[in-house]
Amino acid sequence: MKMRHSALCALLLVAAAGNALAQTPANCPPLPGAAGAPQVGNNSNRDKVANADSDLPKDSPLAGLPNPYTQQYDWAKMPKGRLYGDDRAIAIDKDGKSVWVVDRCDLSEQGCVKPQNKSVNPIMKFDTNGNLVKSFGAGMLYAPHGARVDKNGNLWTADGGPNNIPAGCPRPATEGNLLREWSPDGKVLMTIRGPVDGKPFTGLNDVDFGPNGEIYVADGHARKANMRILKFDKTGKFLLAWGSQGAGDDQIGIPHGLAVDKQNRVYVADRTDQALKVYDGNSGKLLHVWKQFGTPSGVFIDKHDMLYVSDEIANSPKNPKFSPGVRIARLSDGKVLMNVPYRPGNNLEGITVDDAGNIYGANTNHPRAVRWMKKS
Repeated sequence: MKMRHSALCALLLVAAAGNALAQTPANCPPLPGAAGAPQVGNNSNRDKVANADSDLPKDSPLAGLPNPYTQQYDWAKMPKGRLYGDDRAIAIDKDGKSVWVVDRCDLSEQGCVKPQNKSVNPIMKFDTNGNLVKSFGAGMLYAPHGARVDKNGNLWTADGGPNNIPAGCPRPATEGNLLREWSPDGKVLMTIRGPVDGKPFTGLNDVDFGPNGEIYVADGHARKANMRILKFDKTGKFLLAWGSQGAGDDQIGIPHGLAVDKQNRVYVADRTDQALKVYDGNSGKLLHVWKQFGTPSGVFIDKHDMLYVSDEIANSPKNPKFSPGVRIARLSDGKVLMNVPYRPGNNLEGITVDDAGNIYGANTNHPRAVRWMKKS
């Protein structure tokens, strides 16, 4: 009886496994870290030509602009045995000098989800000398893309995630597409998840805050995505959404980065439409479409109302005669006053500025946080 019972149990288990496989759609993508999963992402680029500072064409609209900065490529010191991962998210601390870097745990876009990286802390804080003073967040982020510190000193992370996974397919253990508020010691204080305004999140890109604590979020980083800006009050209550996918001035290609000024105007780095689009944060009304920055990937406004825009691609058909770098402009009219060249093989994305005017950039193709020190 025991043998017959054991055999019956084995047959039932095999049948159950077969049913489970039969119920799983054939078009399910492999999970990150699984056998056969594509190793997508950015590999470290050490090509000397690609890593040379870019040269502007002589007839570029940026030609002749000053560059009052000195580049420090390896200022931040990683702990022994740890290499930078794919990095897009960077933020200046409330103290005005320390820097938060949020990477993806290895050189792939979904590295933090892989089982082998479950103990890697993607959130790191560096002091002004490049020393790592704090890290946390292991096993909690999926594909971090944006970061910002609020007036209370709390860190916010805009996390990407799995987009358009067919129904019935297995999902990663780590939930993506979340906006989180963290205390400086790594405690999660608030989490905002979709759906919002009737739609799920389809890749959170960036976050910033209005003058009264309003929370603005850029949502959409996939082929079939929302491409919208979301507004919440300081408690996380949804208030407003605007934007639709498209190439028109009144549409959004990819809202790759955003920043908010003291007048509650929202500046969106639309990388696909290759423009910086300025909106009224109270209504979502489009105010300006500025195309003098090249191909915007990140945007930051400092305490002196100067505008910093990172261009990772440059020299595209829509914006020819540009090269990668950071454009520094007046906030009032968007006039570019300075241009800081960068290396064309490295994809500069996120950007932030400390109280002394030094620039920090999140760099994907040769992952690290680059610093440009203002010349005295």
